[in-house]
Amino acid sequence: MSLLTDALDRIETWLVSHQPEFALSLAPGLTRQEIDAIVENFPYRLPEELYEFYGWHNGCQYGYIVPKFDNFFSLQEALKWYADFLNWGFDWNPHWLPILDFNGDYRYAVVTGEDSAPVWYIDPEGCIEEIRWDSLTDLMLATAECYETGAYYFDDEGYIEADEQKVAEIQRKYNYRGREKSTTNDSYNPKPPTVASEVDLSHPNALEELIQALQAAPLSPDAGILQAMAANTLDNLANLGLANQVGAEPLVIGLQNILYDNAGHALAAKKLGELGDIRAVEPLLQVLSHPSSKVRTNAIESLVKLGDSRAVETLIQCLQDSDFFCASRRSMGAG
Repeated sequence: MSLLTDALDRIETWLVSHQPEFALSLAPGLTRQEIDAIVENFPYRLPEELYEFYGWHNGCQYGYIVPKFDNFFSLQEALKWYADFLNWGFDWNPHWLPILDFNGDYRYAVVTGEDSAPVWYIDPEGCIEEIRWDSLTDLMLATAECYETGAYYFDDEGYIEADEQKVAEIQRKYNYRGREKSTTNDSYNPKPPTVASEVDLSHPNALEELIQALQAAPLSPDAGILQAMAANTLDNLANLGLANQVGAEPLVIGLQNILYDNAGHALAAKKLGELGDIRAVEPLLQVLSHPSSKVRTNAIESLVKLGDSRAVETLIQCLQDSDFFCASRRSMGAG
């Protein structure tokens, strides 16, 4: 058994255990003769890795074998997309055969017609075209190990998640050639590390640290592009008098959540409930008028967990107030 076939079988074994519906949707593999018939008019010879790949399975109806790439093309679909990319006038290398795709936005393609068969990552919108893997074998070995070690996992709602540090470590083992996320996407990270995320609930100073995180100033626009966009948009809405207009509320709430939640306020409110210290009651009551709806929601949930009688009357008032979760719009208009 080759390393590629072994890696693909390991991926399938993991999927059978953790996502059986998807595993059942994998199409039967093709014989070598079937592959040769399908690519009869393709101008380049296929590398042996693609014979193995499509001999394993010929695409699937839904799901993915590599996280985030939700389209595993059958060989017939790969050839169709190949022809479309050439016809649409893309700067598409005719040696690239697309095999994995994310929602039509970016894709992995294997080089055909050459002795080596590296895997290219193509993102037309991001203007990225680069070799990510020296071979399909390396990509699948890394993917199999990420599944088996928990670097890739499904959350409680069934969505794929990744432990980025573990994934990066495993990818380096298999000669990943792309840029690591930590060096390129820090300013776009929707959930940057915060004081609250670093607090250990077992530490004796946990209460004080979480209260400080809960009351910390929102992130400066300089903290990242996402924060700058949110802050500038909020300023523009206020200056134009649009913040209190009908229909603006969801946008305002979302923008304020970006500024305050990314500073760790929402997580701090949540962790104070998990800490179970009734000294958190007063700070949590104070943030029931917080600009972020998520902070207010987390504060309510934490106060309920703590079960202190001081919070009962206030909680009843909040839950009876139909406008409570729209308070960010009112507070912005008053500012």
